[in-house]
Amino acid sequence: MAEEKIALIQKNYNELEYDDNILYGGIVIKYQHVCETVIEGQDLNKQKSAVEKIIGQLKRKEEQEQVKSFEGQTRTIYVLQNGLITVILVCNIRFPPKLAFATMKNIYSFFYSTFKKTIDGLNSHSFVNIEEFDSFRPKLLDFIMKANNDETDETRVLRKKTKNFYTTTEVSVRKIGERGKKVADLEKQADTMKQASSDLSASAVDVRNLQRCKYWKRKSIVIILLVVLVLGIIGIIIGVCFQFIPRGNNSR
Repeated sequence: MAEEKIALIQKNYNELEYDDNILYGGIVIKYQHVCETVIEGQDLNKQKSAVEKIIGQLKRKEEQEQVKSFEGQTRTIYVLQNGLITVILVCNIRFPPKLAFATMKNIYSFFYSTFKKTIDGLNSHSFVNIEEFDSFRPKLLDFIMKANNDETDETRVLRKKTKNFYTTTEVSVRKIGERGKKVADLEKQADTMKQASSDLSASAVDVRNLQRCKYWKRKSIVIILLVVLVLGIIGIIIGVCFQFIPRGNNSR
């Protein structure tokens, strides 16, 4: 039955792409230390400060188990805490925008039981590797499908009336890859344009310097010609003056 449900929801994924707030990989946190698994080249360490802020909020409330979410531009991070163990669930399966608290508790419970040995043996450098996390996906899909069909959740009921309803798996991962390539291409184009702009600016500076050199060269030639002309005129004036100076007669 579960396999049929998963097959059905996977079919719906292909029909109704929902590429909003996609989640990546699996991270386990303990003592505010973010351990990373890399999916599609995403650097999850960039979310460290936001995650630590969430954990701080959880600890201040002093409750044994609670759920908080952090929504970023491209991912949603679900933080679940049970005693000293804090687990961050970040999947390359997109969770629905809003899950019922009971559903999240079920997901956490299964997550914890699946990775109990790993979680209990955590140190500051531990993380759930992606091979382990892959085995967790089918159960997650089942929970998510149940959440999507939860008629007691008003948000989900309203959401089901729109086409932006189903979660995605392979389709969204492929979309992420395509979008990542587009971003990389755009960044490359931006770098090329920056370099071209820099080269153009350098060329403009060279042209201005060349124009200045030509200007001062022309100006210096004009100044030299003027100096020669002035000296020539002064020479002529002196010559003319000498013509009018009376010469003394030394003969007896």
